[in-house]
Amino acid sequence: MHEFTQQTGAINALAIHPTEFLMASASSDKTIRLWDLERFEQISTTPAEIGQVRRIAFSDDGQALLSGVEESLRVWGWEPVRCFDQTEVRWNRLADMTIGPDQQLLAGSMNDAMVTMWSVDLNSVRPFGSPKAAPVNGGVRRFSVP
Repeated sequence: MHEFTQQTGAINALAIHPTEFLMASASSDKTIRLWDLERFEQISTTPAEIGQVRRIAFSDDGQALLSGVEESLRVWGWEPVRCFDQTEVRWNRLADMTIGPDQQLLAGSMNDAMVTMWSVDLNSVRPFGSPKAAPVNGGVRRFSVP
């Protein structure tokens, strides 16, 4: 067992890379840190976000890390850390997200008694596809369930 003590805020989310010994952690300090799980060392940190990072997930192929912030989705690379792309998604209180079939990011948010499901076509964001080829709404669809 190893304790990662370099994180400066409470942990909000964790993600494990699908093929490498790599872990990502999002914390209340509004950053995402990437950790080498063989050497137990921090390898990079994203710049602080404007809002809280609610959820993180590695893409199925491991080429990018997705972060759900209060009003946007960001797609990150590392070594060096860089933001490939971001798209506005007004999900506010993001509760969960996962990558489904055909490069679709599925996410759920909640507000009082309302649950909203979001679908984001990852083929419309870099590095998965070209934003120029994206539909007018950026590939974002919303479905509400009262």
